[in-house]
Amino acid sequence: MVRADIAIGVRLAVGRVRGSRQAVARFVLTALAIGVCVAVLLFGVAVIGAIGTSSVPGAARVPVLAERSGVEPLHLAESFQVYDGTPISGRHVREGGRPTPVPPGIPAVPRPGEVFVSPALAVLLDTDAALAARFSATRVGVIEGAGLLAADELYFYRGVDRFEDGEPTARVYGFGGPAGDGASPGQLILVIAAGGVLLVPLLMFVSCVGRLGGQERDRQLATLRLLGARAAQVRRIAVTESFAGAAVGAAVGVAIFYVGHSRLANLWSGARLFHIADALPPWPTFVVVPAVVVASATGAALVGMRNVLVEPLGVARRGGTSWRRLWWRLIPVGLSVVFLAPVVLDRAGDSGTTTVLASCGMVSMLAAVPVLLPWLVERVVGVLRGGPPSWQLAVRRLQVDSGTPSRVVGGIAVVLAAAIGARVLITSIEGLVAASEGARFRVQWFTIFRGGIYLLSAFTLLVAGASLLVLIAHQLTERRRAVAALAASGIPWGVIGRSLLWQNVVPIGLGVLAADITGFGLAAVTLRALRAPLVLDWSFVAVVNSIAVLVIGLVTLLAIPVLRVLARADGLRSE
Repeated sequence: MVRADIAIGVRLAVGRVRGSRQAVARFVLTALAIGVCVAVLLFGVAVIGAIGTSSVPGAARVPVLAERSGVEPLHLAESFQVYDGTPISGRHVREGGRPTPVPPGIPAVPRPGEVFVSPALAVLLDTDAALAARFSATRVGVIEGAGLLAADELYFYRGVDRFEDGEPTARVYGFGGPAGDGASPGQLILVIAAGGVLLVPLLMFVSCVGRLGGQERDRQLATLRLLGARAAQVRRIAVTESFAGAAVGAAVGVAIFYVGHSRLANLWSGARLFHIADALPPWPTFVVVPAVVVASATGAALVGMRNVLVEPLGVARRGGTSWRRLWWRLIPVGLSVVFLAPVVLDRAGDSGTTTVLASCGMVSMLAAVPVLLPWLVERVVGVLRGGPPSWQLAVRRLQVDSGTPSRVVGGIAVVLAAAIGARVLITSIEGLVAASEGARFRVQWFTIFRGGIYLLSAFTLLVAGASLLVLIAHQLTERRRAVAALAASGIPWGVIGRSLLWQNVVPIGLGVLAADITGFGLAAVTLRALRAPLVLDWSFVAVVNSIAVLVIGLVTLLAIPVLRVLARADGLRSE
C-alpha cells in the first residue's frame, strides 16, 4: 500500500497523469529552482572553505612581530602603487643589525639601493621603460615562489637606508605565521554573513516554489479521496509528490556544481587569493546541503496543507481569521541579542570567540527579517482604511493573504540588509585593515568584497524577482474567476493592475525600512567588535533601496499581460 502511494505521488510530480501539463511545468520549475539553490549553496561552502585555507600560499611571508632573543629586528614598511591601472605592491626593508630575519623567497635582505622583484614584475620592467625608470634601485634577483601569493603577482622587496616621514613601519623578528591566520576576523565575519544572506533568500525561494500549484494539487488529492484513498494515504502522496521534485532538483544542483566547479577552478583569478579547486567541500556537505534544501521544500508543501481538509467532494480550508503569532518569530531576534551582547559589551574574549559570536548574531538577525515581515505586514494592513479603489482592492487582498508576497519580499529585504551592512563594514574598516595587513591585501580583498556585494545583491534580487513573478502568475491563474468577476462588474483592468502593484509595494516598503534598520544595526555592532569607526554611505543606501522598489515595479509590469488575459469575461466559465 505504501509503495502504491509513493508511486502515485511520483506520477503526480512528473505529470504522467493525463491532462496535467501544469504539473509538468511545476515539476520542471521546482527542479530547476532547487537545483540552482543547491548549486549556489555548494559554491558558497566551497568559497568559505577556500578562504579558511587561503592563507597557505602567503603564510610564509606573514610577519612575526613578537620579540625573539638573539634576533635583531628587520624594519619593514608596506608599499603600494598603481601604474597604468595595475596595482604593484611590495615592502621597503632595512636591516637593524645581525642576525636579522630574511623575507621568504629571497636569499638575503637587500641593501639600500637594491631590489628583488617577482618574475612577473621583472618581465614588466624589461618591457616598459617608463616603469623601469620609477624603479631606480639596482635589481639583484627575483623572488622565488615561497615569497609570492601567485606566479603572476607584481611584488618587490626594496632595501632603504631610511623611511619616508610618516611611513608606518614595523619591527619584524621573523616570517611565517600559522597557516590558518590569513583570514582576519573582519574577513571571516563578512564571508559568513555573505553565506547567510545567500542562504536565506534561496531557502525562501524554495519555500515559495514548494507551494506552487496549490489548487491543482488540491483537486488531484480530492479526486484520490473520491476514489477511496484514506486521509493518511493522501498525506503520503502529497509528501512524495513534493519530495520527488525536490530530490530531482537536488541531483541537478550537484551536477551543476561539478560542471561549474571544473570551469571555475580559480575564483577571482586576477587576485588569486584562493582556489576553489583546492577547496572542494568534504563529502558530508554533498549530503547535508541537498538534504536541507529538500527538507525545506517538502516542509513548505506540508505547511501549506496544514489548514487544508481534503474530502471526496472537494477541498476545504479551515478559517484563517486568526492573527499570526509573534512569540516564535522573536526567537531569531533573541538569539541575535544573546550572540551580540558579549560583543557589544566587550566580554567576548579572544578574536576567535568574537568572530563566532558576531557571525552567528548577524546570521540570526538576517534570518529574523523574513520571519518578522509577514507579521509586520499583517498588522499594518489590518489598520488601513479608505483610499482609491485600487488601493482598497490591494489592502483587502493583503488582509486576506499577506504571507506569500511578504515571504518573497522578505528575501529581498535580507539582501538589502546584508548589502547595506557589508557596504558600511567595508567602507569603515578599509583603513584599519590596510594599516594592519598590508596594501596588497587591501587591494585584493576589498576589490573582491565590493564586487561581491554587487554580484551577490544582483543575483539574489534577480532570484527574488523571478520567484515573485512566478508566484504572481500562478496566483492570478488560480484567482482567474475572481479577476474576471471584477472586470465583468465594470472595474477597469487598469484599476486591477494598480491594485496588483500596491499589493507588492506595501510589503517592499516595510521590507526596505526593516532592511535599513537591520543593516545599520549589524554594521554598528560588528564595527564595535573590530574597534573601527562607523562610516555611513547614504548614497549607496538610496541606490539599493531604489533598485529593490524598481524590481518590484518591473515584476508587476511583466505580470500585466497575464492579468489582462484573465480579466476577460470568459474567465467566469466553469465546468
